[in-house]
Formats: sequence, structure tokens, C-alpha cells
Amino acid sequence: MTLPEGNHRISENRRLVIPVHTYKKRNLGRQGWPKHSAPVPNAVFVEVHTREEKGSDVNLAAHLLNDAWYRRFDAAAVISNDTDLVTPIRMVKEEQSKPVYIICPRQEVAKELKDAATDVFFISLEHLREAQFPEVVANNISKPECW
Repeated sequence: MTLPEGNHRISENRRLVIPVHTYKKRNLGRQGWPKHSAPVPNAVFVEVHTREEKGSDVNLAAHLLNDAWYRRFDAAAVISNDTDLVTPIRMVKEEQSKPVYIICPRQEVAKELKDAATDVFFISLEHLREAQFPEVVANNISKPECW
């Protein structure tokens, strides 16, 4: 998608914008130095001011391995479709001889996860809908409109 130059709102409720600027193409000359050509009109140029990395996959992997080594479970259920978890799942299954089941919130699971896990189960959209809190909880906490 091409956006015209300017600031484009990405959320109705927040003041987040994507700034779009015209920038020059960078071509490399004979000696590897950039040489500039004509500007590319209406090109998307995104400035990232904050970056959030929760590290949830690393935390999950660390706890899965740690709990397996300390024999804190007989079987593990991992709710994810993140292939970063393939190695720790394989280690628990093969080196600790413990079954690891993937519970996938989608109808397709990554092949690498399927191969590493003992088995795969799926969560249906109906089950997810039934598991949600009501629109208002504790008389004053409301679900965000975008959900």
C-alpha cells in the first residue's frame, strides 16, 4: 500500500501516527559508496520511537526447561504457535522424556512445532469466545472497544 506524504493515524483512540516521507533511493557506486538517484515519491518511511519486547517466549522456554529438570510436572501444555519454542520443547521431550503438548489458538500449527511436540490440540473460536470475561467486570472495568 502506498500512502501519500504526511502523518497517518494508526489508531482511533490514540495519537499514534506513521510519518510518510519522500526519500532518496540508495544505489551503490563502484567502490561501495552510496550514490543517490531521484527521490521515491509517497514512500512509506516508518520511525520507531519505542520498541516493546516482552521476552515471553524466552521466559516460557526457561521455565519449561527448569521445571522439567526439577521434575515439577508429568506433562506440559504449551499454548503457542511460536517456532522459537521448538528447541526447548524438543529438549524436554527427548532429554527429559516428558510429553509436551502444543495447544494452538489457530487451525494451523507450525510444522516445526508439530514435529517437536508429542501431540497438537486446537482451541476453537467458540471456546475462546466462551472463555472471555463479560463486557464489564467488577462494576467498573470494561473491555476495550477494539477487542
